[in-house]
Amino acid sequence: MLAAHAFINVIFIFLLEINSANGDCSTIIDGYLPDPNDCSSYIHCGHGISHTMPCPAGLHWNWRINTCDWPANAGCVIADISYVSPHYGSLNGETRLTIVGSGFSVNQYDAGNQVKLVSSYREYDCPVLKDGTTETRIICYTPQNMVGDTYYIRVSVDGEAVLTNRHCRYSTDDRCAFTPSLWYTPTITSLEPQFQSGLPGHKRDGDSRDRKRTDQGITDPYQIIKLN
Repeated sequence: MLAAHAFINVIFIFLLEINSANGDCSTIIDGYLPDPNDCSSYIHCGHGISHTMPCPAGLHWNWRINTCDWPANAGCVIADISYVSPHYGSLNGETRLTIVGSGFSVNQYDAGNQVKLVSSYREYDCPVLKDGTTETRIICYTPQNMVGDTYYIRVSVDGEAVLTNRHCRYSTDDRCAFTPSLWYTPTITSLEPQFQSGLPGHKRDGDSRDRKRTDQGITDPYQIIKLN
């Protein structure tokens, strides 16, 4: 019985998240939904018909307890993610990701915006550049030593997770995907020249000073590093 009850709760929360995106009362005959466009109002579903109702001034709708509540308790987040750029980057990290959307926090001192890169098997934090954040843009830098996979952006605003179906319309939309790959990872394959007879501007043939510098391990500082 307990397992069945837990399963029903999971299904209810899943349906609530789906319906919350557009205030759809089609699967909730009688009940309440958050207003997807306004934290200070809610939707009353009566016989499958939606009615938008306002909260008292200064309060937000708290969907967990189905009542208007203080904003700090309600945790209402009206944010949308449109796309992320670039979609490919280095396994060694420090790829600058720009996340474009709306409703992001400009608070740089408290919870603010948090970004995670999530795949089917792994999850990484993407540290946010707070000085580069606006209400419509978040910038973060990918971590080092990532494992090659396809990751999807997951954003939290002021400590509250943005609904997955507000990430580029649905949770696995390619517009919200990032793939680190060896093809985009700089790798040193060779160093040329490997030997140098002296410093630039000095006579090389038969010059004892150049030979002395070479003996002391002094080589040309303008060596070429080849990158693939």
